[in-house]
Amino acid sequence: MPMVKASACSVSKQKFCFEINNQCEKSQIILDVFSKEKGKLELMILVLTVFVISFCLMFLWIYKGEKKDLAEKKANIFHVSVTALLLAVIPTAFVGLSLLVLLGTTNTVNLIFTLHLSKNQLLILSICFFVYLFVLDNILERLANHIFGEGAFLYTILTLIRIGVFNLIGKLIGLDQTVSITIAAGVSTIILILEIFYRYRMNKSDTTAEKSPSG
Repeated sequence: MPMVKASACSVSKQKFCFEINNQCEKSQIILDVFSKEKGKLELMILVLTVFVISFCLMFLWIYKGEKKDLAEKKANIFHVSVTALLLAVIPTAFVGLSLLVLLGTTNTVNLIFTLHLSKNQLLILSICFFVYLFVLDNILERLANHIFGEGAFLYTILTLIRIGVFNLIGKLIGLDQTVSITIAAGVSTIILILEIFYRYRMNKSDTTAEKSPSG
């Protein structure tokens, strides 16, 4: 009888351990799925935030711009909302496309140098790079342009600053020094090439426009 009881107790313990392991595996699967979707969620939240802010600003701008009396404004509130909604799509689309370009650029550097960055890391890097480029980078570009003037030296300075900032962002999200400096230098170089190409196209268009009237 004692042997039977001990055997039954051992079986129950095994079942209990099996159930715990099963629950742990399910929890790990849920955490893995959540971590994979976390980057997409952050991207969607950022784009949605831009859309809401754009809609509010457009709505206030259109609403205050109307020179009608209060009763007409109340009657016209639906049309103002629709107009603001349509106008808010423009900056939202710009932000979305810019993030996709940055994500593609970052992923290209990741594939070329085999850095083995996860999708979540790529998304976080792209979002951080975007915030810097469209907030601080414009200010630094105007300041550097005022000090050094337009030219190759200006682009060199801006590229070095971007490499430093991107490297700092990479280290803050947990990348090691080699991976961080590689992704920073690669993305900054691609941005520099795109800028040079854009300036070349703009200068070519201006030259063509100046020659057209004389022709």
